[in-house]
Amino acid sequence: MKHCMVLSAVAGLFVWAGIASAAERDTPALLKAIDSGTAAQRIEAIDGLGRQGAKAAAAVGPLAKLLADDSPAIRAHAAKALGEIGSPARAAAAPLMRLVGDTDAAVRREAVHALRGIRPGPKVTLPLLVKLLRDKDLAVRVRTMDALAELGEEAGDALAKALADEEAAYWACLVVEEIGPKAKAAVPALAKLVESPKPDVRREAIMALAAIGPDSAPCCECLVKALDDPLVRVAATYALAKIGKVPADVEAKIRVNAKAEDPMLKVVSAWALAKLHAADKDVVRDAAVAMVQGLTSSQEAVRAAAAQGLSDLRPGPDVVVPLLESALKDAKPEVVESALDAIAGVGPRAVPSLIRALKHEKARAGVAYILGKIGPEAAEAVEALVGLLDDPNPETRHEAAIALGKIGPGAMHAVPELTKILESGQVPGVYSACFALGKIGGSAAAAKPALVKAMGSKDETLAMFAAWALAYVDPSDAAVAKKAVPLLVAGLKEAEARIREQAALALGCFGALAKPAVPALKKAQSDADEPVRAAAAAALKKIGR
Repeated sequence: MKHCMVLSAVAGLFVWAGIASAAERDTPALLKAIDSGTAAQRIEAIDGLGRQGAKAAAAVGPLAKLLADDSPAIRAHAAKALGEIGSPARAAAAPLMRLVGDTDAAVRREAVHALRGIRPGPKVTLPLLVKLLRDKDLAVRVRTMDALAELGEEAGDALAKALADEEAAYWACLVVEEIGPKAKAAVPALAKLVESPKPDVRREAIMALAAIGPDSAPCCECLVKALDDPLVRVAATYALAKIGKVPADVEAKIRVNAKAEDPMLKVVSAWALAKLHAADKDVVRDAAVAMVQGLTSSQEAVRAAAAQGLSDLRPGPDVVVPLLESALKDAKPEVVESALDAIAGVGPRAVPSLIRALKHEKARAGVAYILGKIGPEAAEAVEALVGLLDDPNPETRHEAAIALGKIGPGAMHAVPELTKILESGQVPGVYSACFALGKIGGSAAAAKPALVKAMGSKDETLAMFAAWALAYVDPSDAAVAKKAVPLLVAGLKEAEARIREQAALALGCFGALAKPAVPALKKAQSDADEPVRAAAAAALKKIGR
C-alpha cells in the first residue's frame, strides 16, 4: 500500500499538462516531420502520431518503414507508435515480428508491446512469444508473459511447449500463474517440473498448480513429496490448501509445521489449516493469532503473507481486530502498514476499529487511505477524518480529504473545513479539496462560491479541478457552465486518457448547458481510448436529452 502526494494521486482523475503537444498537430504535418530534422524532432513527431491512436491509421505505412531505420531509438519509437495506433496497424505485423529479433533490447521490448496492441492473432504471435520467453532481457520476457497471459486458454499449446523448454520453463510457469484455472491443460507439464533440479522452477511450477486450483488435484502426490523439500515446502503447503485435498497424514505434518520456528512456514501452514477447516472457529482463531504474530516479523515477505492470509480468511472483526489493534502499537512502519492491510480485508465492519486506530500517529495516513477504499460505508468516520484535515503531516491531510471524497454525500459535514482549505490557496491541498467537494456533490453547495473563484485561478490545474467539481456540485447554473465548459473541452484534448474521460463525464453533468462542447465530444467518440469514447457518447446523450 503506497501513498503519494503527486497530482495523479488525487483519485487518479487528472494529470494537468500543457495543451500545445505534438499530438494536436495534424497527421500530414507529423508525417512530414518523421523524415526530417534532428533525431529528437523525428522522435517527437513519431510519438505524436502514436498519441493520436487509431486516428493516425494513415501513418501505418511510413511508420512501418521506420522499423528498419539505422537508429535503434527511431525503431523503438516507431514500434511503440504502431502499438498505440492499435488494430489499424495490423499491416505492420510482419516487420514488427522481425523486429523482436533486433540486437537492441529496447527495440525488442517495444516490438512485443506493439504486437500486443495491434493483436494480429494467436496463430501469428504464439510461436514468436514462446521464443521470446528465452530472451536474455528481463523486460522483454516480462512483456512477453503479459502478452501470453492476455491470450488465456488460447495460449495452452504454446505454454505446453514453453514448459518443456528448459530455458523458458520458469517464465512459462509465471504465465500459468497469471492465467489461473483456465490453464488447466498445463497440469501434466507442471507436474513434471515439480521434480525439476532447479529450485526456482520447482517453486514456480508449484505456485502455478496452486493458481489453477482444484483441477491440479492429480498432482497432489508430487506436492506431498515436496513438503519434505525445505526449498519449496512453503509453496507446496500453499498449493495443497488451494487445491483442497489433503490426506490425513499429510494434514498432521502441516499441523506440526504450523508450530515451526520458520516464520513463513508457520504462517502459511496456519493459513492452510484454516482454509481446510474454514467452519472450525477455533482453527481459524489459531490461524489469525499466528498471522498477527507474523505481522511483527522482521521479514517483509512474512509480513506480506500474514496480511494476505488474514484478508483471505476474513475471520471476522471479533477475532482479528483486537489482535491487529495490538499490532498497530508497534513503532515499525512496515508492521503498521501490514496490520492496516489486514484490517482492510475485514471491510466495513472494521470502521470502528479504524477510527480507534487513528490515535496511532504513524498509522493515520494509512487508516485514512483504507477508509477511502471502504467508501460510503465508512460514513461513521467522517468526523474523525475532518479532524485530520489540519494534521501536521501533509500526507495525512491529503489522504483524509480523498477519503472524505470517496465517502461521498455522506461526508457533507466536512464541507466547511474543505472550503477553508480551498480558500487558503495552498498547494497541493486545494486539489484534494476540489476532488472531495466534487465527490460530495450537491451536498457541497455551500462551497460553490469558493469553487467558482478557484475556476478563475491562473493555476490551470486548480481551474480544471474546480470546473470538474462544479459539474457535480451544481450543474444547473448557466453562469457556472459558461465558464466551466471551455475548461472541460480543453481537457478533451489532453494526452492523458483519464483527463479526457473525466472531462467528458463532467460535461455530461451540465446537460444542455454544455451544448458548445458537442463538436469536441463528437470528435472524442473516435478517441483511441474506449472509456473516453464511452464517456463522450454518454455526455452527448445527456446534452441531447
